[in-house]
Amino acid sequence: MKAIIDTNVVLDVLCDRDEFSHDSMAVLSMCAKRDMEGIITTNSVTDIFYLTAKRLGRARARSAIKDLLSIVRMVSLDPVDIERAFVSEFEDLEDAVLVAVCLRVRADYLITRDEELINRLPYAISPAAFLI
Repeated sequence: MKAIIDTNVVLDVLCDRDEFSHDSMAVLSMCAKRDMEGIITTNSVTDIFYLTAKRLGRARARSAIKDLLSIVRMVSLDPVDIERAFVSEFEDLEDAVLVAVCLRVRADYLITRDEELINRLPYAISPAAFLI
């Protein structure tokens, strides 16, 4: 099983967002145990670093990302991802790019807390729903 993991899920764990961290941590634990292949995009890494460093400091953010990259696979954006995103039905470019990558790598799931994606895509699912 292969799943794209949205930035918000990773941030739930790294920034200890109480309401969401438990389920998001369980998803990342599945990646660590190799029960599924978790994938993040390379552009997510910069977003995760920026937001995590603001909360934890640069050194802890670097360490956290290093740990994250030991359990998930990074995929680069491809020009076709951007082209697909611009012609997609999604107004939010970041969401459109994530969907394009998901399709390109043939992920089974897109694990996210983004309600718009969850409501529009049959393969988009929240961490809590994924764990059921």
